[in-house]
Amino acid sequence: MTRRWVRIAVVVVTLATLGFTGNQIRLSKLALEHEQHVERVFTDLSWDLTLTLGDLRAAQQAYVAAGQDRLYWTARVNSHLGTVRSGLENLRRLAITPASIDALDSADGAVTDLERMDGRARERVDLEQPLMASDLIFTDGLELAARASTNVELARATERTTRNETIRAARSSQATMIATAFTVAGVSVLAVLLLIPMKRAEGPAPFESIDAEKTEAVLTDELGGELGDSSARSRGVGRQVEGAQRADLAMASEAGIGFDPYNGAVKDADGFPPGPVVAALVQG
Repeated sequence: MTRRWVRIAVVVVTLATLGFTGNQIRLSKLALEHEQHVERVFTDLSWDLTLTLGDLRAAQQAYVAAGQDRLYWTARVNSHLGTVRSGLENLRRLAITPASIDALDSADGAVTDLERMDGRARERVDLEQPLMASDLIFTDGLELAARASTNVELARATERTTRNETIRAARSSQATMIATAFTVAGVSVLAVLLLIPMKRAEGPAPFESIDAEKTEAVLTDELGGELGDSSARSRGVGRQVEGAQRADLAMASEAGIGFDPYNGAVKDADGFPPGPVVAALVQG
């Protein structure tokens, strides 16, 4: 009974451990999928931001070029600046490492300087000074746009490396938990097998032993009875033979003839064998 309760306790503990481990594996898998999703989103947004910075730089160069619609291109510059601002804000929300956050802050500072420079270039265009405006766009503008793009790339690489390490750690944790679950299950199965009562050596059942003893006693009695009957019959035959021999001796004595009861030889009074008639009478 004690082993039975121990086996039940082992099974319950094993099931609880496996359930807890399975839940942890499920949560780890969800966290892993979340990290992978965030990493993909961060990468996509950073690439979009890099492309938008390129479009912003092209639009600035266009509105100082001769023969281009200045109002159209300045509107495009304003739209790209708004997109860059929102893109930096979204990346800052997703960033988890201090290095990537610092890189995004540097990119935001570069975009702010780029926006101020764009305002000065527009003033030069309004004052009919396109050469000075072009100088600002093609020198300071290119440098500031390149600085913003470089910081965005730095943030993307840093974030990717950090999240890849987190993903590897999560997978390693999953492997450890799976190995632990298999180990617990194996140990539990071994413990249950060891606690199973061993089968005893086979022997006659109690009732079979009693029946065998009774059968042996009955056979002994029957055999003894048969032997007793045989002995009695032998004694009876012996008595009959002895009586017959005594009768033969008596008859031989009355006839004056000597009779040997063991070999059946007969002799007369003088020691000679009697005649055939007398001998036949005695032996008959």
